[in-house]
Amino acid sequence: MPKQLGDKFILWIFDVAGTVKTAIPTETSTDLDFGNALLDASDKGTGGVEDFIDGTRSWSASSELFYDKENAEVTGLITRILDPAQSTRRKIAIGEDTETGDILFTGEALLESISIPAPKGELMTMSVSFKGVGQLVPSTTA
Repeated sequence: MPKQLGDKFILWIFDVAGTVKTAIPTETSTDLDFGNALLDASDKGTGGVEDFIDGTRSWSASSELFYDKENAEVTGLITRILDPAQSTRRKIAIGEDTETGDILFTGEALLESISIPAPKGELMTMSVSFKGVGQLVPSTTA
């Protein structure tokens, strides 16, 4: 299997209606993480050896980009996380969506955090993190 560069692995945010997706302008990385909170199933019958079963599954997505105060999607993310009257829940997609056979994951997520480091004399960056709500559904580009 050929190795792949992460250049085409993109995080998209859908509009409120969930129909139009806008790419987060990734500059350094886009990450997709899966988790499984294992449950301890050890008892006397396991002979003193730990045993586990599947617990709740989770997923999260994040992206790092250059901060751009003129990008409406970027400033909109900040507005939504600061305003308790606005929901941060959005449909998101993450993956590749340019060639036949590319895999794209889609699901609902809550905006979990935004970090904007501002080092002196350097470009400002921004990290955006989403926590999945429900199932993340894979699809293949036709």
